[in-house]
Amino acid sequence: MVSKAVRSCIVIACFCATLRVFLVTFGTASKDVHPSGVLDAYEMAQPSLSPLRVYPRYGLGNVILTLVSGLGLAVAEGKEFVAVVPQQTAELLGLRRHMWQLPHDIKEGTVLNLVGARPQAAAAAERIACCERWMNSSVSAVESDQYFLPLVTHCGHRRKKLDGTLELPGANNGDRFRRLARWLLRPRQPEIAAARELVPQGRVVGIHLRTPMFDWEDDQIPHVPIDAAFDCADSVAKDSSATAFFLATPSQAAKQAAKERWGDAVKFQRSEADRHSEKGMAAAMVDLLALMRCDQMVTSPLSTFGYVAHGMSSVYPTVVLPSGECVSAPPEPCGHLLSLWTQELGCGELAARQCYPNT
Repeated sequence: MVSKAVRSCIVIACFCATLRVFLVTFGTASKDVHPSGVLDAYEMAQPSLSPLRVYPRYGLGNVILTLVSGLGLAVAEGKEFVAVVPQQTAELLGLRRHMWQLPHDIKEGTVLNLVGARPQAAAAAERIACCERWMNSSVSAVESDQYFLPLVTHCGHRRKKLDGTLELPGANNGDRFRRLARWLLRPRQPEIAAARELVPQGRVVGIHLRTPMFDWEDDQIPHVPIDAAFDCADSVAKDSSATAFFLATPSQAAKQAAKERWGDAVKFQRSEADRHSEKGMAAAMVDLLALMRCDQMVTSPLSTFGYVAHGMSSVYPTVVLPSGECVSAPPEPCGHLLSLWTQELGCGELAARQCYPNT
């Protein structure tokens, strides 16, 4: 006969197993980032694996998109994931395995460069996407400035391995991105607390208005009229019965216009810190976490920061085009140069979502 103590242990074990399945499948009641237990086995095995170093470039959105894509590649290929980032970035994102820079003795030809529209980027993209090209190479590092998970999952056996590890049978890249990102990123409590204060529980429309922060960005960033973005936000709020707004933008003019329009119904950070400074990076993280807590989202086109926010929260964003038009987009991030890199891909057409404006 089973003792009462043993029966109690069995009940508790069954409850814990059921709770774990529920959390993995549906998340928690909190809208903050939380680690998923599905990659625990991979985490434990990492020290015995050969490393894949992932070297992200540029702003916070680009860095996160690159790291999550690189993690997908490492998991699918059975390699240890190592982020090549400054110490302050590793602490901000809560990364466990990282290094300051690529080793000086790293072998030539083993680093894939996926930065911008450089000629070598297309060749690097093909080496990742095409199974045979990858198997015949000895890649030890990937350098990138954007989302490339569709290249990783283009290879059939790799896609099957990744979905099995993530416990996501029949998944799409949006699902894969969210689960990988929520396991990888473990933000600090001060940033989480600040985001909760900006966006408490309730119906909130998050607005990310990307404007140039430096002179050289004037011809790089699509210019979205402030009034058009706010008109879209009002329309989204009406359709979703939202009663409050959160604005993430470097533009002080946009913050002033938002205050005049919505009064106390809108919240935003008042920090004007350089986003490349340690204080500025922390402020950007707060904006990101706050956007992820919003029920609806209005974003600027071609913003990697916006991609991360709606990609991690599974919100279908409304994208405001420079013409003022509002269009709906899927939660999955977009790789700006994927179509350019893979125009002549030697292993079939790549399945990747379209960016807005059409690129």
